[in-house]
Amino acid sequence: MANAQFSFAGQHRKPKSNLRLLRATIWLITIYAGLTETWASRFSINPDGNSYLDIASAYLRGDWGNAINAYWSPLYSWLAAVCLGVFRLGSYWESTALHILNFVGLLLSLCTFEFFFRGFLRLQNQWRSPQEEEQPLPELAWWALGYALFLSTSLLVLTVAVTTPDVWVAMFTYLVAGLTLRIAINSGGWQLFAALGFALGCSYLIKTFYFPMSFVFLATAWLATGNPRKTMKQAVLGLLVFTLVAEGLRRLGTQPGDRVVGLSRVAEAHWARLAGVKIVAEIPLGDESIFWAATPSEKQKVFQAFASTGARFVVTKNPPACAQADGWVPLGRTGFYAFRLPLLAQSGSLTDATP
Repeated sequence: MANAQFSFAGQHRKPKSNLRLLRATIWLITIYAGLTETWASRFSINPDGNSYLDIASAYLRGDWGNAINAYWSPLYSWLAAVCLGVFRLGSYWESTALHILNFVGLLLSLCTFEFFFRGFLRLQNQWRSPQEEEQPLPELAWWALGYALFLSTSLLVLTVAVTTPDVWVAMFTYLVAGLTLRIAINSGGWQLFAALGFALGCSYLIKTFYFPMSFVFLATAWLATGNPRKTMKQAVLGLLVFTLVAEGLRRLGTQPGDRVVGLSRVAEAHWARLAGVKIVAEIPLGDESIFWAATPSEKQKVFQAFASTGARFVVTKNPPACAQADGWVPLGRTGFYAFRLPLLAQSGSLTDATP
C-alpha cells in the first residue's frame, strides 16, 4: 500500500518537474536568442527607429514642439528617452540602446504570454464538461505548443533586430488577452476591469490601431462575465480608465479646427476636410525652393508670419533630405510632412510651444 502511494505521488510530481524544466529551457532559449540577435544588429536602424530616437532626444532637451506630434506613438519614445537619459549614451550607442529596449520588451512579452496562457488553460478547465474525465491534451503538451508558437512569432516575425515597437505591442496584447480571460474566469471584477482599461490605454500609446481594438476587447470582456447587466458599471470603469489615458495624450497632437499652412498647394480641400483642419495660408508652387534654400534666420521670419495667422502646423510634400533634421515629421508613407509651429508671443517673437 505504501509503495502504491509513493508511486502515485511520484507520477503526480513528474509532470510538474517536466513543466518546470520546459519553462527553464524556453527562458534560456529566449534570452540567448534575443541577446544574440540584439548584439548582431546593434548598429542597424531603420527610418522609424531614427524618428523615435529624434523624438526621444527632443523630450530630453525639453523641445516639446518637436517631441509631441500626432503621428508617432509616444510611449515607445518615452521608453527610449528613459534609456538615453539614465545611461547617458552618446550617439554611437543610440541604436544599440533601442535594440536593448526591444530585448527587454521580448522578456516582458514572455512574462505576459505566460500570464495569458495560464488564464487560457484555467478557462479551458473551467469550461470542460463534467463527463470529460481528462483533457484531450495533457498540460505539458499544451505548454509545449504555446511556447513553440511564442518562439516562432517572437524570434522570427517580431524580431528585436527591427527598431520598431512591435515587440512591445505583442507584450501588451498578451497582457490585455490575459486580463480578458481573468475577467471571464472570475465573472468580472472592478480591479480587473480597471487594469484592463489601463492596459488598453498603454496599448493605444504604443500603437494607435489599439484605439478601435480597445472597444472590441472591452465589449468581449463585458460579455464574457456571463452577467452583462450586473457588470455594466465595471465595463464603464474600464472604458473610463482607457479614455483618460488615451485621450489626454491625443489632444497634444492635431485637433479638428486647427489652422495649417501649405507649401506648394499640397493641402488640397479634400485633404483638409479629412484631417478636420483649416488652410489659412499657402506658398505658391515654385516658390517653395526659395524657402528651402533660405537661411535659418530667414526661415524663422517665414515661420513667424505663418504663426501670426494662428496656424499650428505647416504641411508639405516630398521635402528635401534636410527637412527631417529640421523637425519636419513624416505623415506615414504618404510623402507628406508636417512641422509644428511654435507659439507667437505678444512681442511678435516665436516662443517654444507648451503642450
